[in-house]
Amino acid sequence: MTAEADLEYMQLALELSAAARFVSHPNPHVGCVLVKDNQIVGRGATGRIGEGHAEVHALAEAGEQASGSTAYVTLEPCCHQGRTPPCTQALIDAGVVRVIAATLDPNPLVAGKGLATLTAAGVEASHGLCAEQSRWLLRGFMSRMQRGRPWVRAKIATSLDGRTAMANGESQWITGADARRDGQFCRAESDCVLTGIGTVLDDNPTMNVRLSAAELGIDGPVRQPLRALMDTRARLQSNHRWSEEAGEKRVFSVIDRQWDDIDTVCFSGAETLDPKRVLQNLAEHEINFVHLEAGAILLGSFLKSDLVDEIVVYQAPAMLGSEGRPMAQLCGLVHISDALRWRFDHVKTVGNDLRMVLLRT
Repeated sequence: MTAEADLEYMQLALELSAAARFVSHPNPHVGCVLVKDNQIVGRGATGRIGEGHAEVHALAEAGEQASGSTAYVTLEPCCHQGRTPPCTQALIDAGVVRVIAATLDPNPLVAGKGLATLTAAGVEASHGLCAEQSRWLLRGFMSRMQRGRPWVRAKIATSLDGRTAMANGESQWITGADARRDGQFCRAESDCVLTGIGTVLDDNPTMNVRLSAAELGIDGPVRQPLRALMDTRARLQSNHRWSEEAGEKRVFSVIDRQWDDIDTVCFSGAETLDPKRVLQNLAEHEINFVHLEAGAILLGSFLKSDLVDEIVVYQAPAMLGSEGRPMAQLCGLVHISDALRWRFDHVKTVGNDLRMVLLRT
């Protein structure tokens, strides 16, 4: 197999990985392609919780053709018994002779042991092809394993003059329908949609995914991410749409108030909610990717705590005036050297609005 062919097949595996991001939680969304005699004999991606991993689906499609094949997989195959059996043994039993992994699995239960297991069984195993692309696709899983917290992406809808609402809180709608629909895809690929009580009180949102399976390109029901709420003083009411909407919900507070259908996490004894503790709790519950939609105070708290990894800004060609509400409350910045610096990853138009993705410098 030539280097060009290896790259082509790994790119296909990465496409499968990307497509699985809407269904695989809490597992990393992995893609796998099996190739024999320069022909694709099997494709697979991580399925829903409890279903097979990417390698298992690819092996099932290949059948007997898997023997003597090369497996291109976007993450090192697992070698431990979890919710499903180890993929390394499945590859060995199927007679796969070569495995190319894009990147090593940072999970301490794997972390190089998967490829070592394959090598010990006589399978040629390597990693590093398209590693950066794979780690970006799996950045939520990588963050939880390596930093002990989820990847946090903040989504902001703003005017041309940087306002997210009028002074009285009115904000629907700053951006157009196309931008709002695009933001739904951001929610859908997340494990958790996190907001603050101020947003719930002002906008009465549901914070759920409102795209169909067909729009997401998936089979089966649309997975609703965990909806989490930071409600320091327990001001949520039962008639708020956030609490009425079906699906898994979690409230973080410093006041111990229990709900029938909402998981409550109380940090008793604290005066305020610490975003770091909230993210730690989410990581402990296998949340890889947090989508933060919050008002200026909560977003400012996350930003000043250096807990935002990515920002998606939808900017409308409209001005709301100097009395409008800002994107983030960032008090205490006095000098230009105090500025929180970001870099543009990419910018494009969505309908009549701009979509800007920014990463930390």
